[in-house]
Amino acid sequence: MEFTLLKSFWILCNVFQLVEPQATPEITPQKIPDDLAEGQRLSVMCSVRSGTPPISFSWLRNGIAIGSLSGVKIVHFDDFQDQLQIESLSVEHVGNYTCNAKNLYGTDHMSVQVVMKFAPRWATTDHAKLVTGVAGETVLVDCRAIGHPLPTIRVIKGNRNLLSAGRYRLESGVLIISRVEATDKGEYTCSAENPMAKIQKTVSVILSGARTILSAERYQEDSNRFAVRKIKTNRKSECLYCSRRQNSMNSFYLS
Repeated sequence: MEFTLLKSFWILCNVFQLVEPQATPEITPQKIPDDLAEGQRLSVMCSVRSGTPPISFSWLRNGIAIGSLSGVKIVHFDDFQDQLQIESLSVEHVGNYTCNAKNLYGTDHMSVQVVMKFAPRWATTDHAKLVTGVAGETVLVDCRAIGHPLPTIRVIKGNRNLLSAGRYRLESGVLIISRVEATDKGEYTCSAENPMAKIQKTVSVILSGARTILSAERYQEDSNRFAVRKIKTNRKSECLYCSRRQNSMNSFYLS
């Protein structure tokens, strides 16, 4: 009788092992506020409502492992919950965050978009306030700015709002002045505005004389190119690389 009971118990255990569920993880969808602002805290829970343990979690930002992203912490609560915590939101935290849950039988993922409203700011901190150009060449006035909502960028000279026309092109916040001439000298006001704020800065454009090559040493580089070095110009000494035009080694130009 005892042997029969033990045998029955062994059979039941094996049956339970055979019917043990083998489910892939399933993450509960999450939503985050769409009115986030700088300095606020943000927590994103990644909770698995079904799936066979053990389950492992991983987090990505814009498709790249979060790693040691400043101000971001991952807290592992238990076998079924992970939480992403941002102590103080900043521009660097904007992006798409993805939680991946994985077990032996498959994976699931959940993504949230962290969008934060912030006032415009210049795209570079070392933006030039003085731009020097050479008559006939191209000059760039950098008015690039970031912000959310995306700021509207304008460039004004005098009372004129400069748009893309003629020798002027405004591309992604950079004013491109082709074949610059004396009338292009002066102050250019850059403005960037969104519902949060408006910022302005002034960039001065001046012209200098055309570069005149006073002396140079040159050497053959290959059949179609040669290089010049130790160039002395009326402005500065520099090393330039030139190409041969019309098979004349004496007629060279910048490439």
